[in-house]
Amino acid sequence: MVAFVSKDDTLMPHLTVKEFMHLFAMLKFASNTPVKERRYTIQYLTETFKLKQYEKRTIQSLETEQRKMVNLVCQLMLDTDFLVLDEPTTGLTAACSMFTVECLREFTSKGRIAIATFNQPTFEMFKQFSKVALIADGQLVYIGSNRNMLPYFSSLRYPCPLFTNPCDYYVDLVTVDYESFQTIEESMERVRRLADLCIQKTLSVSDPGAPYVLPAKYAQARPARQFTVLLRLRISRFACLDTLWVLLYSSLLSLLIGMIYSNINLMLQGNDTFPNLTQLAIDDRVGFTFVIIFVAALPELFRLIADG
Repeated sequence: MVAFVSKDDTLMPHLTVKEFMHLFAMLKFASNTPVKERRYTIQYLTETFKLKQYEKRTIQSLETEQRKMVNLVCQLMLDTDFLVLDEPTTGLTAACSMFTVECLREFTSKGRIAIATFNQPTFEMFKQFSKVALIADGQLVYIGSNRNMLPYFSSLRYPCPLFTNPCDYYVDLVTVDYESFQTIEESMERVRRLADLCIQKTLSVSDPGAPYVLPAKYAQARPARQFTVLLRLRISRFACLDTLWVLLYSSLLSLLIGMIYSNINLMLQGNDTFPNLTQLAIDDRVGFTFVIIFVAALPELFRLIADG
């Protein structure tokens, strides 16, 4: 099974970090997984990725770095042999980006494979890569080890200048320059030439065939268990304090609006029991404007109540 870490997190903002990770484990782990094993896995990963101090904070109150870490930890929790990441360091500081790359390096040291896309990584991050694929305009211009990238481009008369980050230099080299029509043609021609040379120099890889020992099939939670977990989550969410406040205010608003127009039928039938209550008239513009203004403010009022 392949785990995928998306660029944009899809976490539940109203849950705490601890609640979300336990929910993710219950949705993904097999039903026969011991509770102690699940708790130990969560505890180990939260301590490794320095998320222990954020366990009781809601997802929406976290910074971008912490949310990305939670997203990564949840996928690592699956313990798969393949991990695919879409720009895992985007929006992170240099220190946090380096920490993420080191964690991925530790992941691959156990015989696993991690494939990630990076947007101009630092040279320290580049040294942690085992294989590098440089893609420009949908074409592969280099694939191989990180140590061979500089000699490869030097042999093509594109040496990296001294004191320059190779990642920045070669990404700029294969980027189409839209400054003018001449630069566009020159850069696109350079990319095509490098892509053709990459095809010529890269040896074709033959199909090794099926492995002798197939990897173990990933056991995940059954649909019935996932439905039960999500149903419990919805019930608990419905019974929380902010939802009850919203229901209370909605009920009160419905009662007030009903009282405003409760005796319209009596007025229309000529009943003069309430001769001074002119707001009961169906054409009372002041009462109608008051109700509309009050209703228009409800979404903002509900948002403030939900945020606490």
